[in-house]
Amino acid sequence: MANYVESARRALAAARTAQRGEKIEAAPPKSDALQGIGPTKTEPDQAAINQATALLNAAGVRLMRLGGVSTVGVWSDLDGPEIRAALRTLQMDSLPVRFLDGDGIPLRYTVRRVRERRRGVSWAEWKATALTQLL
Repeated sequence: MANYVESARRALAAARTAQRGEKIEAAPPKSDALQGIGPTKTEPDQAAINQATALLNAAGVRLMRLGGVSTVGVWSDLDGPEIRAALRTLQMDSLPVRFLDGDGIPLRYTVRRVRERRRGVSWAEWKATALTQLL
């Protein structure tokens, strides 16, 4: 990600220089990681990014702006090593983390979907309930 930002800055500076009619300096040679050989050790592959994003979405993790600072919101009962590893994968581990069920969190962020597993009722249970209601 940092390499992309640096190359974009260089390209923007070169375009501004060309617009002014000045001589353009040659760009530094690209490393093997930038030539498509593969991801560097600091950048995760797309599968890891997808897995981390799915985990954070399932846990209801939110990215919030609190007091002008980007903050990660996590439910306190779902916080654990898996969530922290997913944040590290997405390079969001440097952001402050606040619990969504804690104090000082705006109400718009504290809405939570509770996924309850429904268990089907067997025929015997249904029949017993129906007979009990009749008698």
